[in-house]
Amino acid sequence: MTPEVPQCASVGERQAAPRRTFVLSDAHGYPEVIEKALDHGGFRPGEEAFVYAGDLLDRGPDPEGCIELVQRHATEILVGNHEMAVLLDFDMWGSDWDSRRFRPLLLDMVMNAAPDTRWKAATCIQGILITHGGVSARCLDSLGYRVARSTAGVGKFWCCLDGVVRACRG
Repeated sequence: MTPEVPQCASVGERQAAPRRTFVLSDAHGYPEVIEKALDHGGFRPGEEAFVYAGDLLDRGPDPEGCIELVQRHATEILVGNHEMAVLLDFDMWGSDWDSRRFRPLLLDMVMNAAPDTRWKAATCIQGILITHGGVSARCLDSLGYRVARSTAGVGKFWCCLDGVVRACRG
């Protein structure tokens, strides 16, 4: 059976997209990192999109603040490896055992969510695929994207998304 190829926004949806999309990740319990980045960029809630690309938990003193902030402002929230470790009850290097208290919230927001929820594994904004940790060349190839390895950089490859060649990491 052929896997279903995810579809990005149609041309009409792309034209209706916000003027700017902010993509941030890896605040790891430091909500001020998110606040300062949004402030520095002049983010306008309700007018511009904000994709949080994973890793709200671990390391910092205020993961609740990070969750509250992205729940309030982000148009889409991607699951990072630290949230996935909590969901799977998996101990990984750099994780904080206290983060396990967020498991019920994550189960509700991620695992029990409707398909149109803000919490996702990946998203596509204006023809650009956004994930927390990247997508392998093998995965892109299986979805029907043309992929060519680059000689520059470990794991770097070029992929063709919506007819535009972009540098990606594998």
